Amino acid sequence: MTAVRVIYDTLLDAYGPRGWWPIVRVPGQRPTYQPNSWREARTPREIFQIGVGAVLTQRCAWRNVADVIRDLATIGALDPAGIARITDEELAQRIRPCGTWRRKLATLRAWTVRRWVADQLHFLMCYNVQAVRLQRALVADQLHFLMCYNWP
Repeated sequence: MTAVRVIYDTLLDAYGPRGWWPIVRVPGQRPTYQPNSWREARTPREIFQIGVGAVLTQRCAWRNVADVIRDLATIGALDPAGIARITDEELAQRIRPCGTWRRKLATLRAWTVRRWVADQLHFLMCYNVQAVRLQRALVADQLHFLMCYNWP
């Protein structure tokens, strides 16, 4: 057994499962750990929340991030469609407590596009719709649209 595994097992025995990342379960509440629920994020919404939290946490206190995530969840902007729906000015105002908001705004917009495209490709692959040709066409068309119309 490796030293890392021994340390991991010791910590797991001492503290038990901690959960992976705080997630908003109910809009309007702060993100919370589920200490006895050791599982990965299962829904696209939870996966997106983790990505948003990871972006906002950089160089920032968690309490500020938790407040921003709660705020975004309250207005329905904690998924790709919600982030796309609000303007840059509104998103900037809401993420400002997390610091370096200009950089985080650009990163959140890019994360949103990547998640949306990934979700569309996953849908196509699940339904086996001439996957390779359709994937290339979809990505090319969507990226062209986003660049032409300065999305969002």
